[in-house]
Amino acid sequence: MILLDHMDWLSTEQILDEWSVLTKKLHPTRGRVLWRSFAESQHIAPLHFLEQRPGRVASAEREYPERVCTYNATYLASVPRGLSFSRPTTSAAFVTASESHLAASAFYSM
Repeated sequence: MILLDHMDWLSTEQILDEWSVLTKKLHPTRGRVLWRSFAESQHIAPLHFLEQRPGRVASAEREYPERVCTYNATYLASVPRGLSFSRPTTSAAFVTASESHLAASAFYSM
Protein backbone atom coordinates (compact mmCIF):
# COMPACT_ATOMS: atom_id res chain seq x y z
CA MET A 1 0.00 0.00 0.00
CA ILE A 2 1.42 3.42 -0.93
CA LEU A 3 0.33 6.50 1.04
CA LEU A 4 2.75 9.28 -0.04
CA ASP A 5 2.98 12.26 2.33
CA HIS A 6 -0.51 13.20 3.50
CA MET A 7 0.11 12.00 7.07
CA ASP A 8 2.48 14.95 7.62
CA TRP A 9 -0.50 17.21 8.17
CA LEU A 10 -2.99 14.83 9.84
CA SER A 11 -3.71 14.82 13.56
CA THR A 12 -2.86 11.76 15.64
CA GLU A 13 -6.56 10.88 15.82
CA GLN A 14 -6.88 11.06 12.04
CA ILE A 15 -3.83 8.83 11.60
CA LEU A 16 -5.22 6.30 14.08
CA ASP A 17 -8.56 6.31 12.23
CA GLU A 18 -6.86 5.84 8.87
CA TRP A 19 -4.55 3.06 10.01
CA SER A 20 -7.40 1.23 11.76
CA VAL A 21 -8.98 0.88 8.29
CA LEU A 22 -5.74 0.30 6.34
CA THR A 23 -4.47 -2.49 8.58
CA LYS A 24 -7.69 -4.45 8.05
CA LYS A 25 -7.05 -4.39 4.30
CA LEU A 26 -3.39 -5.51 4.42
CA HIS A 27 -2.40 -9.13 3.96
CA PRO A 28 -1.63 -10.36 7.51
CA THR A 29 1.90 -11.60 6.74
CA ARG A 30 2.93 -10.04 3.42
CA GLY A 31 1.25 -6.62 3.69
CA ARG A 32 3.59 -3.61 3.57
CA VAL A 33 2.97 0.12 3.70
CA LEU A 34 5.18 2.70 2.01
CA TRP A 35 4.86 6.39 2.78
CA ARG A 36 6.84 9.54 2.15
CA SER A 37 7.38 12.50 4.43
CA PHE A 38 8.86 15.96 4.41
CA ALA A 39 10.16 15.25 7.93
CA GLU A 40 13.69 13.86 8.08
CA SER A 41 12.80 11.32 10.78
CA GLN A 42 9.69 9.30 11.51
CA HIS A 43 7.74 11.68 13.76
CA ILE A 44 4.30 10.09 13.91
CA ALA A 45 4.06 8.46 17.34
CA PRO A 46 1.59 5.65 16.58
CA LEU A 47 3.76 4.47 13.68
CA HIS A 48 6.79 3.82 15.92
CA PHE A 49 5.29 0.40 16.68
CA LEU A 50 5.53 -0.75 13.04
CA GLU A 51 8.29 -3.05 11.82
CA GLN A 52 10.36 -0.56 9.82
CA ARG A 53 12.47 -1.74 6.88
CA PRO A 54 15.08 1.03 6.41
CA GLY A 55 17.59 -1.25 4.68
CA ARG A 56 15.18 -2.00 1.86
CA VAL A 57 14.42 1.69 1.43
CA ALA A 58 18.12 2.61 1.36
CA SER A 59 18.97 -0.01 -1.26
CA ALA A 60 16.04 1.03 -3.46
CA GLU A 61 17.01 4.70 -3.17
CA ARG A 62 20.59 3.89 -4.20
CA GLU A 63 19.36 2.06 -7.27
CA TYR A 64 16.50 4.45 -8.07
CA PRO A 65 17.28 7.88 -6.57
CA GLU A 66 14.43 10.30 -6.13
CA ARG A 67 14.49 12.74 -9.03
CA VAL A 68 11.89 15.23 -7.83
CA CYS A 69 13.48 15.94 -4.41
CA THR A 70 10.13 16.67 -2.81
CA TYR A 71 10.47 14.34 0.17
CA ASN A 72 13.14 14.07 2.84
CA ALA A 73 12.28 10.52 3.85
CA THR A 74 10.69 7.32 2.63
CA TYR A 75 9.39 4.63 4.98
CA LEU A 76 8.51 1.01 4.37
CA ALA A 77 6.97 -1.00 7.18
CA SER A 78 4.86 -3.99 8.03
CA VAL A 79 2.35 -4.24 10.84
CA PRO A 80 3.40 -6.64 13.61
CA ARG A 81 0.96 -9.48 14.17
CA GLY A 82 -1.59 -8.48 16.79
CA LEU A 83 -1.04 -4.72 16.53
CA SER A 84 -4.21 -2.74 15.97
CA PHE A 85 -4.86 0.97 15.79
CA SER A 86 -7.73 2.73 17.52
CA ARG A 87 -8.48 6.05 19.12
CA PRO A 88 -7.66 6.48 22.81
CA THR A 89 -10.33 5.41 25.25
CA THR A 90 -8.89 7.39 28.16
CA SER A 91 -8.95 11.12 28.78
CA ALA A 92 -5.49 11.57 27.25
CA ALA A 93 -5.60 13.14 23.80
CA PHE A 94 -2.42 11.85 22.10
CA VAL A 95 0.61 9.67 22.35
CA THR A 96 3.73 11.72 21.79
CA ALA A 97 6.99 10.43 20.40
CA SER A 98 8.72 11.03 23.73
CA GLU A 99 6.37 8.79 25.71
CA SER A 100 7.43 5.28 26.51
CA HIS A 101 6.01 2.10 25.00
CA LEU A 102 4.29 1.38 28.33
CA ALA A 103 2.51 4.72 28.36
CA ALA A 104 1.52 4.29 24.74
CA SER A 105 0.26 0.74 25.23
CA ALA A 106 -3.02 2.12 26.58
CA PHE A 107 -3.74 3.25 23.03
CA TYR A 108 -2.88 0.04 21.20
CA SER A 109 -3.94 -3.53 21.68
CA MET A 110 -1.22 -6.05 20.93
